[in-house]
Amino acid sequence: MKKTLLPILLVFSLFGQGQITTPVIKANFGVDADLRSNFYNGFLQAGNDDWFGNGDPGPGTFIIDTTGAYFLKQKYLSTPSFRMTPFFRNMRFPQFSVINGMMLIDAVYIRDHHGDDSTVFASGSNKNGMSHAD
Repeated sequence: MKKTLLPILLVFSLFGQGQITTPVIKANFGVDADLRSNFYNGFLQAGNDDWFGNGDPGPGTFIIDTTGAYFLKQKYLSTPSFRMTPFFRNMRFPQFSVINGMMLIDAVYIRDHHGDDSTVFASGSNKNGMSHAD
């Protein structure tokens, strides 16, 4: 069995794919670094939903409720100790809402610790989710 397992694994590894390597919109929601609706792959492109809105024209909508974000930003600027409080927002729609023909199950956006944080992977970074290899 051990002798036949290696050739079988080699055959599957030649034809298998592990991930998408080119940007593509699936389920009308962009999961990329842009984080804003109606913007995709570095360009304005109407029609995709994303975490936040930036006022870009198009039918795509933003999912995360940004109510109170301006207050938090001002508080971060005026009170340095408040920067250790995570930025935490839920969806602006109820769970299982159908928006633009797609069902939204759940979403939450959390940005942890703005400022000095002893739990980061690399010096000079304050993003806990970053890969330590980058």
